[in-house]
Amino acid sequence: MVTVVGICGVIGSGKSLVRRIFEVLYELPTYDCDAKAKELYYHPTVRREIEQAFGEDPIDSDGRLRRDFLTSLLVQDTDRYRLEEINHRALFEDFEVWRKSQEVRSEVVVAESAILFSSGFYRVCDHTIMIEASETVRRERVKHRDRDKGEGFFEKISALQREEERLQREGADFKIDNDGDTALVPQVEYIFKQLTSNT
Repeated sequence: MVTVVGICGVIGSGKSLVRRIFEVLYELPTYDCDAKAKELYYHPTVRREIEQAFGEDPIDSDGRLRRDFLTSLLVQDTDRYRLEEINHRALFEDFEVWRKSQEVRSEVVVAESAILFSSGFYRVCDHTIMIEASETVRRERVKHRDRDKGEGFFEKISALQREEERLQREGADFKIDNDGDTALVPQVEYIFKQLTSNT
C-alpha cells in the first residue's frame, strides 16, 4: 500500500515549494489538489451536477471557468457546502485512481492541499505536514505573487482560511518553518527520514 503524505498551509506559506522539494529531491509522485480541483470543474459529470444544483454552467461559452459565479456561491453556507460536496467527491475519486496508478512507481506519494483538513482530505493521508510562515512574510509573498488580485486579496483569503489554519495547527503530524530564516531542505530531509523509517 502506498503511503500518502499530505502537505498543507495557508495562503503564502510556501506549501507548493515544499511539495516540489519532495518531488525533486526524492523523485516522489506529487498531486496538487488545488490545481486538480479547478480542472475538475470542466469534467462533464461535475459540470452537470453544478448546473443541476445551481442552475448555471460553471464554464462560460468560451470554455473559461466562471470564477465570479463560483465565488458567489461561497457567500451562503448552504451553497458553499453543496459546491464543495460536488467538487470534493470528484477530487477524492480522481486522487484514488491516481494513487493506485503510482503503486508500481513509489511507496510514498505526496498530496498538496490548502484545505487538507476542512475538506476531509486528511483522512486519506497517512501523515500530514503543515508549512508555517508569519503573516507578515506571507502577505509580502502574496503581494508580489498575485499583484493582479487587488489590495484586499490576502485579507479575504486569510479570513476564509482561519478555521482551516486552526485545524492544521491542531492536526498536522509535522510542521515546517518557512519564514525564510530556516533552511527548508534540512527540515524536509528530517521529516522524510521519519516517514520512511516506518514504511
